[in-house]
Amino acid sequence: MPIAKAPNLDSRPTASRVNIFLNSLVLDVFSMISRDQLDIRQHAAQRMLERNISVADVLEVLNSGATIEDYPEDTPFPSRLTLGWAGQRPVHVVWATAASTDRIVIITVYEPNPEEWDNTFRRRRT
Repeated sequence: MPIAKAPNLDSRPTASRVNIFLNSLVLDVFSMISRDQLDIRQHAAQRMLERNISVADVLEVLNSGATIEDYPEDTPFPSRLTLGWAGQRPVHVVWATAASTDRIVIITVYEPNPEEWDNTFRRRRT
């Protein structure tokens, strides 16, 4: 059950609209948010508070980041890991699209640990 939702961005003056490609489906993230279709799960909201990552940071990652891993076997929905930047800070967002509702679900959010990720934060160290 979600505990936080992104604010309605209908009144946003101008916004760069970047499409995210997911399973051959183009999702317009800003449009989904304005239709109240972004769910931030309790776990993600808690981690965001602990790690000082804002909803604006998450939206920036979703709209300008790159998918670096796919998790097609995740349940209840296949998910993916997206890398983006909040200023100079790398941020990873694990998210999914709930197929039955077309809602974007934020599962967790974190700053990647340099000891676990390469210097681009795109590949896990072995």
